[in-house]
Amino acid sequence: INQARVKSGDLAEVELVRSQVAQLQFENTARQAELQVRTARARLQLLIGRGKGDRPIDAAGEMRREEKPLMLDSLRENALKNRPDLLAQERDQIRSQAELRLQLAQSKVDYSLGTEYRRQEGLTGRGNSLGFFFQTSIPLFNRNQGEIARARQEQLQAAARIHAVEATVENDVEVAYLQYRNAVT
Repeated sequence: INQARVKSGDLAEVELVRSQVAQLQFENTARQAELQVRTARARLQLLIGRGKGDRPIDAAGEMRREEKPLMLDSLRENALKNRPDLLAQERDQIRSQAELRLQLAQSKVDYSLGTEYRRQEGLTGRGNSLGFFFQTSIPLFNRNQGEIARARQEQLQAAARIHAVEATVENDVEVAYLQYRNAVT
């Protein structure tokens, strides 16, 4: 229609070019949307364990929408209880506490006590002997203070990392909740 209007002099050629550019932009947007749908469908098939040759997944009918009330506090509590990165940091803190206990135990002096009894019989006579033993190392300059200090610092660092991950988890939950609320409305 616009080409006929340009030929008859009713429309400027610039307007024809503008309408053709708008048509190309629309076609490009439609192609990009189609590509996004195909990409999402391929990812969904991969996530549910279907191969490339299986029948493609397609949604049909009316999509149901069950709105369950979500409470931010329960979401936050659930995330703090189940987030793998936070659980890993908590396990690291438990490991650092065990390391500190080990270093404290290694700073103690080990000693051993013993007894010995011998009975001898021979051609020349008989004899009984009883002995007591005490053995220890004498650490004059080594009480493991350096390793104990390192283990304590490692424990403090683990606590700081847990605090940082907890803050990140709470922030992630709040952002996700706000995005959910925005998508629902």
